[in-house]
Amino acid sequence: MKPVSSPILHLCLQVFFSCILFSQQESAVIPATFDSLIQVSRDYTAATEFELAFTTSAAAGKIAVDCCGEQSVAYASFCFNEGRIYYFMGRNEEAIPWYINAKELRAELLGTMHIDYGKSLNNLAVLYEEIGRFSDAEPLYLEVLNLREQVAGRESTSYANVLHNLTGLYNDLGDYEKAEMYGLQALSLREQLLGENHVAYANSLVALANVYYQTNNFSRALQLYLQAKSIHEQQEELTFYTYVFILDNLGASYQQLSDWEQAETYYAEAADFRLQVLGENTEDYALSLNHLAAVFKGTDRYEEAEQALIESLAILKKLGQENDNDYAYSLQDLSSIYLIQEEVTKAIPLQEEALRIIEKQFQPHHPRYLRGLRDLASMNQALGKDSVAARMLRTLSGLEEKPLASAVRHLSEEELANFTIDFKRNHTRYFALAETHPAIADVCYDNILFYKGFLQNKAVQLRQIALADSKVSENYRELSRLHRRLAAKYTSSAATALEIQELEADAYAIEKQIVRESADIDDALLRVNWQSVRDHLKPGSAALEFAEYTRESPGLEMEERYGALLLLPQSNLPIFIPLGNSEVLDSFLNNTNQPTATFINTLYSLNGPAIYQMLWAPVAEYLEKHPNINKIYYSAAGLIHRLNLEALPTPEGKVLAQKYQLLALGSTRQLVNFNSEVSQEAGAKKTAFLFGGIDYGTTEELTNITSTDAQNAAPPTYQTDQYPAHRGYDSENGYWQSLPWTEVEIMTANDLLVDAAYTSVLKTKNEATEGALKALGSSGKSPELLHLATHGFFFPDPEEIAGEDQLAFRASDRSMIRSGLVLADGNYAWAFGQPRASVTEDGILTAYEVSKMDLRETELVILSACETGLGDIKGTEGVYGLQRAFKIAGARYLIMTLWQVPDFQAQAFMTTFYLAWLEEGKSIPEAFRAAQTYMRARYKEAFDWAGFILIE
Repeated sequence: MKPVSSPILHLCLQVFFSCILFSQQESAVIPATFDSLIQVSRDYTAATEFELAFTTSAAAGKIAVDCCGEQSVAYASFCFNEGRIYYFMGRNEEAIPWYINAKELRAELLGTMHIDYGKSLNNLAVLYEEIGRFSDAEPLYLEVLNLREQVAGRESTSYANVLHNLTGLYNDLGDYEKAEMYGLQALSLREQLLGENHVAYANSLVALANVYYQTNNFSRALQLYLQAKSIHEQQEELTFYTYVFILDNLGASYQQLSDWEQAETYYAEAADFRLQVLGENTEDYALSLNHLAAVFKGTDRYEEAEQALIESLAILKKLGQENDNDYAYSLQDLSSIYLIQEEVTKAIPLQEEALRIIEKQFQPHHPRYLRGLRDLASMNQALGKDSVAARMLRTLSGLEEKPLASAVRHLSEEELANFTIDFKRNHTRYFALAETHPAIADVCYDNILFYKGFLQNKAVQLRQIALADSKVSENYRELSRLHRRLAAKYTSSAATALEIQELEADAYAIEKQIVRESADIDDALLRVNWQSVRDHLKPGSAALEFAEYTRESPGLEMEERYGALLLLPQSNLPIFIPLGNSEVLDSFLNNTNQPTATFINTLYSLNGPAIYQMLWAPVAEYLEKHPNINKIYYSAAGLIHRLNLEALPTPEGKVLAQKYQLLALGSTRQLVNFNSEVSQEAGAKKTAFLFGGIDYGTTEELTNITSTDAQNAAPPTYQTDQYPAHRGYDSENGYWQSLPWTEVEIMTANDLLVDAAYTSVLKTKNEATEGALKALGSSGKSPELLHLATHGFFFPDPEEIAGEDQLAFRASDRSMIRSGLVLADGNYAWAFGQPRASVTEDGILTAYEVSKMDLRETELVILSACETGLGDIKGTEGVYGLQRAFKIAGARYLIMTLWQVPDFQAQAFMTTFYLAWLEEGKSIPEAFRAAQTYMRARYKEAFDWAGFILIE
């Protein structure tokens, strides 16, 4: 690799003097030496030898004037070159008149379809984009695109160049849908025309990486930046500006991934390049100072960060760029430093000035504007100006809709999860403000309706649209096939990282295509407001949304808190109810890795009153004013997902289930989107599939496993000190034990279903396979009822537990792989990490695999298994586990468990439920409540009756 080099000096001087002599001759024809001088000047510019670039350009300009005058094509070329030199120097304002003059001359003399006119349009657009005049840049780029399509065709490098530039423009504008579309087109075209080792292909990688960076897909961006850097380093000479830009972006990616050491290394390298080549009084060096300040801030070196930002602002001000976006960004970053240092009064004016600049250059939904408005609201709240903060947050709530609506039309599920991180983080600010300014409760409720289950709603909507559209459905089926292959790879000890990466890449490409083709996907974002929920409440009912949020104020430690929003049929405004610090729940529930009978009974008896006082007593104060309320639809948040609220003891010596009918929903928006009936063809007979009495496989093969291997194969041991026949894993013998009462359970259910005119199919012993279950809904509609009486498992995030474990179901970084069900012959795969050679399915059905099933016609899924209601809790998305999986698959109601319900008690609960549902004709919620009431009367301990939960 060679460093950046300049042309040979003596050769250029020789050309220079020969051109001066020649220029003294009068001629109507442009001398050949004019073009030579222009080219030499371009070479000097590329080598950052700007004085020599201007000298040779001036000589060319004299030739142009002498031979042709200032209204000539030659003079237009000279003007264009002058503008180019100023642009490369970072003196953008001085470049503008030269570029404009060149464009106007070429339009007049050559016409608006000439390639040189196109170059003028393109470079002027690039310059406008550079200084933030995006509305001026866009029409120029689009005109160039049309020109090059007409002149050179869509399969040309010149056309690809404009696509590349449009990628950058729309990325700057925050229109990531268009940016990615143009970026992918440019990348594909350059690969086709130039190959994967060309610098232009590398530059397209960078442009596309920039889009992924802005949508928070930092790992993907980093991969593309590194690929581009490698291509550039393989060239004979480095392109200075592009290479430094790549260094900057690598630093930014590592910064976002919290690898501060790598971030500082790349930022510092870029800064040294700029300082040596351009000097310190340049826009580029000011940008490097800003980047380094971010690292200093991230590593708590606030004084260094402040000094770097002050120096950056001074340089930009000296260059007359006080109204440019880079100046605004530096102001914002300095404001954040002062906010951290609790100097709010110094931070506010800087943020306000930054927003004034940004507002002039961008649409108000631009990420930097949204960020500034968020921070400014927090600053005003810190000063006790709650009304001002509330006004800003109301504005912010409306502005966030557009970028989210755009994102949902072109981002994959994983990309959308990354993109929404900042939006969801902001969501908690509303609740923190509501503690002192309850009037913001309506915005709180609207936002929680929007964000809670956002990704799940999008996944469900995408499936419905894709399967209903014949043009999209085949791609969706291919995506499902890839997901099934991925699921097998994720849980196989023999799968290589390369195999997984290749499959993921194929799945990603198809998913993106499906999203773009599903034009109606933005329907998933239609806002449901709190008034709509209120209007769907019947007399005697109420809606309750729990929320977990962070209260963060200058001078105070961050505090994780819970709150609730109560909505009554006649509410003029939702009622915000602060519930207190999350440490109360943490202290009681963080021990759920060992949910013994004693632990559960203590939780709901001795500790129950404390949990009641925190979670329900504040709500009860409002409910007591409305004694007619007896039914409450509620949506959990945080660790509340791991509680059965109905089992909480009340001060009257009862439990909540005896006072209120509590109905758990994923979100109370479901009251608006409520579909009372699963579609059923006229005269069609309902079907049911029941799995139970399963043979988990012989354990003869396990006898040769070492004790270390057995330990690795075993999930955490769940001892239930009172019930030796609990549903769990026999860690001593290394296998999942049989559950004899599950066969009784499904046999009894089968008899009741047949009497109720269901077509019932039993799957027991070796027939209860993973393949038989996954086949449901794959051809034809899914059954109305699916009953799974078996083992379930859930493992916490491997980063949160000590030790190393190679078992894929426990070690995976994917939540939906660490949760699932065990089916026929599952013991073999659990021990060896792969199925027997004679079968294709391993008997371990993960939540990931469930989520890819089609259960849209299934009214009820019963998971009569251990811990099927558990999973990773991820903010407003709730529980990542089996309940999420079955909801994405399309099931309406889920009956699940929070702990390992004893085998006999589980079948007793299920039998009671079926009797109430099928023989007594109760609705599913009413039958569930009846079964719970029966079990509570028969079994006094919460461990025996409270483990089952119903989710709609």
